[in-house]
Amino acid sequence: MDHVSLSDVLIVLPLLPTFPIAVTWWLPWEKWIPWRRISKLFLGPYALYGGFVLYHYGMPTWSIVAATMVGLVVTVAGIIQRVREDAR
Repeated sequence: MDHVSLSDVLIVLPLLPTFPIAVTWWLPWEKWIPWRRISKLFLGPYALYGGFVLYHYGMPTWSIVAATMVGLVVTVAGIIQRVREDAR
């Protein structure tokens, strides 16, 4: 069994709140999550961090690329939305 270091625990700790959502995303009671009210400028970097965690733990390349691409797209969409709101 591999040794789990403190840095491994600290790296995965910020993602712990997403584990119940990731496991039960298909269940009907997950509809209560207000996805439209959560800032894209929060979700995008959070997904990018998820890509880093996947990379750190040696997960498959497709999952790292998927998380990173989602993070980039959502972050850019959030920046565009913020610029448009500030222009008004």
